[in-house]
Amino acid sequence: MQCNIDQRGRSIRQWIGIACLAIAVVLLYWGIASRGLGFLITGAVFGVAGVFCVYQARAGYCVIRGMGMKTPF
Repeated sequence: MQCNIDQRGRSIRQWIGIACLAIAVVLLYWGIASRGLGFLITGAVFGVAGVFCVYQARAGYCVIRGMGMKTPF
């Protein structure tokens, strides 16, 4: 994969990923504490999204840009 985002885009994706992972931890904790399946599923989705955003930031590759769409960062 060739790098297709600049340093600003990498930084933004890194922070989005960290925020998603933090939200995932809170949702998973609430899901376990309240035995709510909805919290667990939503937490898992946020966790996967967070890991994917951090991966994009580390690799310097945006999948959306790779498909030909333009993004602001």
